[in-house]
Amino acid sequence: MNNILKMVLFALLFCYSCSSGDDDEPTPETTPEIVIPTEQKAPVMDTKGGTGTVTFSSNLPWTASVVNARADTWCTVSPTSGGAGTATLTITATENISPDERNATIILKAGAASKTFTVIQKQKDALAVTSSKIEVTADGDEISIEVKANISFDYEIEEVAKPWITSATTRGLSTTTLKFRIAENKGLQKREGCIIIRSGEFMEKVTVYQESGVGTGNPGATGDDMPWQ
Repeated sequence: MNNILKMVLFALLFCYSCSSGDDDEPTPETTPEIVIPTEQKAPVMDTKGGTGTVTFSSNLPWTASVVNARADTWCTVSPTSGGAGTATLTITATENISPDERNATIILKAGAASKTFTVIQKQKDALAVTSSKIEVTADGDEISIEVKANISFDYEIEEVAKPWITSATTRGLSTTTLKFRIAENKGLQKREGCIIIRSGEFMEKVTVYQESGVGTGNPGATGDDMPWQ
C-alpha cells in the first residue's frame, strides 16, 4: 500500500514539475511589420505646395521622418510617431519656386522594420531667352537664340519678317538653341522682325535688327530701293 502511495505522489510531483516548466517558457516575440497597401500611391505635389496623405499599418509603435536633410526645409510629416494599428500620415510641402523638380524620401520605422516612399513636387515652369535683341549686318548671317526652359515650347516668325528670317533649326520642341538664317538686306532701309517663343501662357519675343544696304558696298542697293518721297 505504501508503495502505491509513493508511486501516486511521485506521479503528481512529476506532472507539477512539467507544468511549471511550461509556464517558464518565453513568449515568442512579435515580428515587426509595416504594410503600405499596393494601391497607395506616394503623393505628387503641385508647384504651389499643399498636402497629401499616405495610409499604412504597423503591428508595433512606429516613427516617421524625412530622410534627406535638404528636403526637410520644404517637406514635413505629421504625426511623426504612433502606436500599433492603422495610421495616416499627412505630408505638407511649401511652394516650389525653383525651375527644378524636387523630391523627399519619407521613412517609416517600427522596431527593426522600415519602409520608405518618395514624395515628388513639380517644378515651377520657366521659359526665358538669353537675349531679346539681336543685330545683324546687311550681308545677312545665321543667328542663335538660346532658350532656357523646363517645358516644351514652340516658336514662330512674325508674318512680315518671314521673307527674310527663316528657321535653320532641325530639332524638335525640346531644342534649347534655335537657329535662324537672316537673308541679305539689299534695300536702303534698316529692317526689324520678331521671333516669338511661347508655351501656353509663357512667351518671349526676340527682335532682330538688320542694317540697310547703304554704305556697305552692296551692289544690290539701288535707287529702285529708295522709299517714296
